[in-house]
Amino acid sequence: YLKKDAKCQVNITRVRRGELTPVTLDVGGKRAAETLHRIFQRVIGSTRMHLEEEGHVFNTDIYIQQRLSGQPLTPYFHSVAGHGFSLNLLVDMSSSMHDTWKSVEKLVAVLQRALAFPLVKLHVTGFQQHEAGEVDIVIFPKDARGLNGPRSRVGGQTPLHSAVRIAGRMITDNRDDKHVFLISDGFPAYSTKGAPIGTQTLINWTRTSVEDLRKNQVKVCAFMIGNGTPSEEEMTEMFGPHNWKKIPTDALYRESLKFVTEKFLR
Repeated sequence: YLKKDAKCQVNITRVRRGELTPVTLDVGGKRAAETLHRIFQRVIGSTRMHLEEEGHVFNTDIYIQQRLSGQPLTPYFHSVAGHGFSLNLLVDMSSSMHDTWKSVEKLVAVLQRALAFPLVKLHVTGFQQHEAGEVDIVIFPKDARGLNGPRSRVGGQTPLHSAVRIAGRMITDNRDDKHVFLISDGFPAYSTKGAPIGTQTLINWTRTSVEDLRKNQVKVCAFMIGNGTPSEEEMTEMFGPHNWKKIPTDALYRESLKFVTEKFLR
């Protein structure tokens, strides 16, 4: 299903937790994770209270209104699960990510920790291209605490248009709120067996992938790490306004927190 309609060969590698070198968060990372956790708690809602005719939690105010008005109000609280939330953390593993890779691993670890809720279905997926006409997808275990391992090394090109589509397909088969968080640093880059594809063409293909996912209620936003990211016009062309943010590595946690707050609580 993930490879359906792909106009290239898709290679999927599933790595095990034991293969990966764990990442240890510093105090700043732990604080950022705690703050993000509270933000996502407001967005997702672990439980919600629903009024019923019978139950174990009595609402005195509703009961008084019932007695005074004579209306058949329901005075008992009943706790039910909040809505589900599916998220795919899509990580650019191309060679240009080498200098920012440690920051990327920290950001992924912070987001994993922040999204530790029973109702969250969390995926971590890497992507790159080593051979012309192919796309390499790395599926990490859900409980991974690092990304670096013998079968998950940084290298190759950035087949962003295909990776976004595949990441979205991984979470489309449910009624949850669905999101793809892309973590990248630059332009899409991809080669067929004939020749490299031009940057503007790849920007157009990426925009089409993002738009197709939105038609299926999958929202895509991009954390662009580092200082060599595309221009504002090019980022907006691919992802739309307000769906991306440049994240300097020296302000990794602060700017990521600001982005999430702007996206979900504005």
